[in-house]
Amino acid sequence: MHGIVIGIGDHGESDKFVTLYTLERGKIRALAKGARRSQKRFVNKLEEFSFLRLQHRPGRGHGPLLITEAELLEPHLPLRQHHARFLPGMFLCELVLRFTIDDDRDPRLFQLLRWGLEQLSVSDAPLRTATLFHLRLLDLTGYRPGLEHCGRCGVLLGNTPPGGFSPLSGTVCCPACSRQSRSGLLPLQLQTLLLLRDGLTLDLPRLPRLGFPPRALAESLGLLDGMSRQLLRDELRCLRPLTEQLNRDNESHRRIR
Repeated sequence: MHGIVIGIGDHGESDKFVTLYTLERGKIRALAKGARRSQKRFVNKLEEFSFLRLQHRPGRGHGPLLITEAELLEPHLPLRQHHARFLPGMFLCELVLRFTIDDDRDPRLFQLLRWGLEQLSVSDAPLRTATLFHLRLLDLTGYRPGLEHCGRCGVLLGNTPPGGFSPLSGTVCCPACSRQSRSGLLPLQLQTLLLLRDGLTLDLPRLPRLGFPPRALAESLGLLDGMSRQLLRDELRCLRPLTEQLNRDNESHRRIR
């Protein structure tokens, strides 16, 4: 079984609970007995972001799988060595944890997670990677944002500057409808809209070519956060420090200019 660690926790004095997103089964929860003491089988392997090949056996009754061996295929070390990469990496893990259920296999989501972690390891724009991952994850889990037609009147926007974005409906709003009522709408400029459309349609290898100016990145983070809050009825814990990081980056950019 091949899996990526998206969550870990201690269990008793010597064991670890591990949550993984796997190619073969989707999200699973497993127990690694003796992992907190082992100096051979599990050392430096059962960590967030690690891509593993696992050997396992069934647990007792309806209990979690028992991991017997783990081979480290890719540790994604830069995510643990650099704070600016670590935060987006934890955000990716949180998104997968919150938007998936156990044993619901989706190879496309597994490949998206691998892409996201690999990009965070090498990219000089980790917040862009996190934003594009969030966008594509919503699409794969059945919550594709409506970016082509007004969610209120149905008109095709094309290249018309939008009037805003409704996180409640997950759709863009045309200028006419936004003038009637701006209640609950988030700001959305045309450039941001076009970038998000490309983010939904381009193949994964081409996504890093998309350049998000600071305002477009801030708008994208805001509308995806608003939409996710509506869907989860809760906030994404890792998003606040990401937003603070973006604000610091924007302030530094303004000072340089």
